[in-house]
Amino acid sequence: MPATPEFAFDTVETTTLAGLVHITFDGLIHNSRDGRPIHAAWRERLKVTADEDLYDALSLIRRTILALVAQVSASPRIKDANRPRHQSVVQGFANATTLEVMPHQMSSLHSSLNDDRMHALSTLDELLHNEDPLAIPPTGPLVEFMDILRAIRADLDSLDALPPTFRDHVRRQIDRLLWTLGMAGILGADAVFETAVQAFSALRHLPPVPETAGPDAAALSERLQSVGRRIFAFLDAVETARKRATNAGYLFAGAGITVAGLLRSRAGMSESGSLSAR
Repeated sequence: MPATPEFAFDTVETTTLAGLVHITFDGLIHNSRDGRPIHAAWRERLKVTADEDLYDALSLIRRTILALVAQVSASPRIKDANRPRHQSVVQGFANATTLEVMPHQMSSLHSSLNDDRMHALSTLDELLHNEDPLAIPPTGPLVEFMDILRAIRADLDSLDALPPTFRDHVRRQIDRLLWTLGMAGILGADAVFETAVQAFSALRHLPPVPETAGPDAAALSERLQSVGRRIFAFLDAVETARKRATNAGYLFAGAGITVAGLLRSRAGMSESGSLSAR
């Protein structure tokens, strides 16, 4: 889907997998030594209440961390001598997302979530910059999409002719979309896209409604499809801008290497000339 004039960005904010993990845990460990269970701290950080929603949300965070584990294992930007240390740091954050640790208190994570390890994540963020950058969607359109979805949700709740199964199904997907758009700064554009695909795929299979409720259901579905088309056009424009910035970064880096090589060659020629003159 090509970027529409409505959503055309010259630049977008980018980060790395390490940057996303740092953002996530920086918000989690603000009171890391308090008496809350770990699952309660995660609920607050990820802005969810039900266990089902918590573990769905946490799975996105865990996949980001495990992707970072794989990147650290393979990245040529990390020296082999330093690789085990970086792997150990990242694995410590991955451990904070397992089911086994959820009942424990936040204070039990202080060894894996301390300032030194947070600083190590920042170092990884710098090391991996531009290797595989991830886009952070601009907030303006996200706020607009969320306002539209909230209006649809309010209208959904007011349509008494729609059966409860229909309303519950649609409400569930609207809430999923609201959550992922609201957490875009933590999740990154890729995870927002993934969650939006899941939500709109689920909305393609709506429960049946009585004939009298058919017009209301059809109108509601069309409104959701309309905002869905705009969300995906927006995410496509974000990805286009990210690729443009990434390609420019690679070209700039390549040009810098070439210039540095030419300068070294010229310096060598000058030194050789000076020796010959002697």
